[in-house]
Amino acid sequence: TTYSLPLDASWEPDLWGRVRNTVKASTFAAQASVADLENVRLSAQAELATDYYELCAQDALKQLADSTVSAYQEALELTRDLYKAGVGNDEAVAQAEAQLKATQAQDTNLGVLRAQYEHAVALLAGEPASTFSVPVETLKASPPSIPVGIPSELLERRPDIAAAERAVAQANAQIGIAKAAFFPTVTLSASA
Repeated sequence: TTYSLPLDASWEPDLWGRVRNTVKASTFAAQASVADLENVRLSAQAELATDYYELCAQDALKQLADSTVSAYQEALELTRDLYKAGVGNDEAVAQAEAQLKATQAQDTNLGVLRAQYEHAVALLAGEPASTFSVPVETLKASPPSIPVGIPSELLERRPDIAAAERAVAQANAQIGIAKAAFFPTVTLSASA
């Protein structure tokens, strides 16, 4: 019976930094991908916040439109009473009716817009729109004030800027790989 255990080994010394720069480039590419993922997550969260604030703004506009519709209804009744009393004319009644109908149409459109924003919030929250509901409420607090000067540390924490920085670092490492390609490769190998 003959048993054979071949052993082959090779080693390439990294004299000009090709392997080292390849590892660096791959590491920076992975970090850039993570930053891109965080940028997408941040964008989705920002869109969710924007849609929520728009929803609350639609609630405030709807509240205003509802009170305007009731005021125009009262104005129409007053105009009709004046016409019946002989003080007003039918043109004023027609104008009041047209104004009321236009305001009611705008009020309906605000309800449709609110439903669209509510569905957008449901989609971004990962909930089915048919079972998701946001209670009607207007914004009670004003947004926080933004400081005059934004420190550079805040900019460095932005994922899109971090991704761009990592992409530049990756490109620099690839320059090192390209420079190392001009030099010969030394490989030491042994076999037993």
